[in-house]
This record gives sequence, C-alpha cells and structure tokens, in this order.
Amino acid sequence: MKNILFIAFVILASGFAFAQHTTVGVRIGSGSSGFESNVTNITSNRVDVASEGEKMVGYVVFDENENVVKSKDINTSYNTSVDVNNLQSGFYYIAVVSENDQVSVNTYVKP
Repeated sequence: MKNILFIAFVILASGFAFAQHTTVGVRIGSGSSGFESNVTNITSNRVDVASEGEKMVGYVVFDENENVVKSKDINTSYNTSVDVNNLQSGFYYIAVVSENDQVSVNTYVKP
C-alpha cells in the first residue's frame, strides 16, 4: 500500500473527490486496468466495498475535513468491510487502493 496517503491527499487536495457525492466509485490514475470500487452494503456498523478489475490491497477513510480517520492494509481481495461503528455521524470518503496502485474513491454518509 505504498504511497497511499500521498495519493489520497492529492486526490482530496485537488478537489476532485469533493465533486463526487454518490456511492459510485471514481477511479483515479492513469492505468487502464478498469479498477473501480463500489459500496455494496451499508449498515450502522459496517460498509462493504467490492472492487472490479483488480483486487484491493488497502483503504483510507477521510472525514469531510480531509482528516484520516481510519486506514487498513488488507490481503488482496475483491471484497472488504470497513468498520464504521466508532465513526461519528457525518460525510466520509473511502479511498480504496488496488494491487497496481490505482485509487477509487467512494463516499459514505453516516447517519
């Protein structure tokens, strides 16, 4: 998960991710792998994320003020769950990193 924080901060700093206010993933990067991630299930304790095109190797969760509130390296997988139980109500970005360093950003609103 090399450079994940740098990549994620560049995404957020550029304002690109802020323009995305849906739960549809937005792919960032110049690769042609077709990597995308999508939120597939939301509960009060968990957000499930699935990827297409490449396996995921980690994620970073940012709040609306660009603060990192959670990050995790994961074994390469097409599916993962993000524990959101301890997050306060609000708007979050989930930046998922693929095995080829592609980044896909999803949004999540915790009630």
